[in-house]
Amino acid sequence: MAYWLTVRGAPPFELKDGVDVTIGRGQTCDLCLYSSMLSREHARVRWENGRPVLFDLESLNGTFVGLDRIARHTLRDGDVVRLGDITLLVQVSDGVPSPPGEDQPSREEDTNPAGPALGEFAPTNETRIYSRTAVLHQKVFEYDEIAWLRGRLGEREALLALPSAGADDLGPWLREVGDEDVLWDFLQVGALRPVEARRDLRGLRPDEVVRQVQLTKRAEKLRLQLSGQRAIGNEMAALRYQVRQGKVFKPLRMIARAYRPGRGLDEVSLERLVYELTAIYAPDLPRDVLEAELRRLQVLGFLAPVPGARDEAWFPADWCDGTCDLTPRGRAMLEGFRLED
Repeated sequence: MAYWLTVRGAPPFELKDGVDVTIGRGQTCDLCLYSSMLSREHARVRWENGRPVLFDLESLNGTFVGLDRIARHTLRDGDVVRLGDITLLVQVSDGVPSPPGEDQPSREEDTNPAGPALGEFAPTNETRIYSRTAVLHQKVFEYDEIAWLRGRLGEREALLALPSAGADDLGPWLREVGDEDVLWDFLQVGALRPVEARRDLRGLRPDEVVRQVQLTKRAEKLRLQLSGQRAIGNEMAALRYQVRQGKVFKPLRMIARAYRPGRGLDEVSLERLVYELTAIYAPDLPRDVLEAELRRLQVLGFLAPVPGARDEAWFPADWCDGTCDLTPRGRAMLEGFRLED
């Protein structure tokens, strides 16, 4: 069975298995539709697990399926897709289907006079909440990094209170601790971070690694709390600012918004994030630039090694090898991108 996009007054367009299709008014698009309400590259269809998935490319006038504005949607037989002021019908058939007739309802619910007419966007409760800035701040900034860090460190948080932990050179601190596993564990939970993203830690001995790392801001705040002082400042706000300065900010925001209709961001792994950056939302970004951005995100704590990983996770030769994943702060930041106006 083949998937087809049909529109009144034009031949059906077949969506071939495994072949990406860019839709818009630009002449380089695979499916070029003329309308002043379409963006040059308005939407894209990609194949995932044998099913075509429609992605909005942050078009000005939006992509709708039925009455809901979408950013990502797995197409099925009978879906009514609206791009700007053009309506397409998804049909699944063995042969070439007939274009929809002028008086043919696009979907059963469109024949209901009590409901909105096709082309009128009537937001549901689900879509309304995502445009509320208050929800963004509540969702992102309710994430208590210090409490999370204390929970992960447990009794080892006392190691941050050692005077040697406050020095620029952490070599004496590691020798005082006497356990190189602490170095890797503190890097994994985000109490330590590399000083810079350009130098690999892979293959270095622990005594060499410790000279390349420093306490993170949240670890410094925890040190203040352990000494009875008050820690002020919102590191999530600072992280948000730093992420916004990067070259992958806009693609990250598009990825986050693509998960509005489904199960949120629970299903997003680092492997999927890299795939969507390279294949969908930032395909033209040079590989070395993407590599630098991923390294930067890891230093910022947006990404981190999985438990048990050591030097091979700083910075991995293959970001999809399973040694790294999104952190809770990274997911919280993506959640903010998903909810913001």
